[in-house]
Amino acid sequence: MPAYDPRAMKGQGIGIVTSNIGASHAVSWNKFEILGKPKRVDPFTVEGKAELTKYVQDEMAVCETAVFCKLIVNHDVINPYFYSRALYAATGIEDFKDPNYLWRVGERIWNLERAFNIREGVDGRYDTLPERLLNEPMPREPAKGQIFELEQLLKDYYRVRQWDERGVPTKEKMLELGLA
Repeated sequence: MPAYDPRAMKGQGIGIVTSNIGASHAVSWNKFEILGKPKRVDPFTVEGKAELTKYVQDEMAVCETAVFCKLIVNHDVINPYFYSRALYAATGIEDFKDPNYLWRVGERIWNLERAFNIREGVDGRYDTLPERLLNEPMPREPAKGQIFELEQLLKDYYRVRQWDERGVPTKEKMLELGLA
């Protein structure tokens, strides 16, 4: 696991739990909690963390297609809007005129990776953390007393992703993304 305690940053935690490559901060580095960009959020609340986590996961999936350091995106040196314009200039593909199209690409990548993992037997049963992080309160400030509310965070995350209660993308979601 990375050097982020999920009890202290709930969005970062749900990103680690649902990472398609195992407990990694690299695919869902929650800049909202860590840097306060593009807006600062309370790292201890669970409300709204599913939406933010989906956003950064989809964004990071897009960034991986560019083969550049994702930390550059998190520090606003390069952003998906710039990348969209660059792709349109290089390819002439009309879809790239709309920066929102890249988020669609990121969402497709994330769901396709998840579907691959499920096919290989890695499903929602693995969307968890060590017992200590789920049951032992954080021992020191500023997160003293915090635990990781896995059940609520996963339920919200699966809802936002339009996955079923087992963490499987629904047929409707896969059809919507052109993946079924």
